[in-house]
Amino acid sequence: MSVLRPVLMNAVARPSAVTGEAYARVSNAIFNGVHAVLSGRIQPAAALANLDQTLTRLKRRQW
Repeated sequence: MSVLRPVLMNAVARPSAVTGEAYARVSNAIFNGVHAVLSGRIQPAAALANLDQTLTRLKRRQW
């Protein structure tokens, strides 16, 4: 247990605690953005801008 203590003490809650029922949509938006960058279809800055718009829209719906 002493080995896991630092890991558990620095753990961050999954976004589901914040996003609730919208967790799947938030997770999917992040995945799609990262995948698009890694596959070379979009530049990182553009992917972040798209993700920001998507997350802002989802948050307006009281995720």
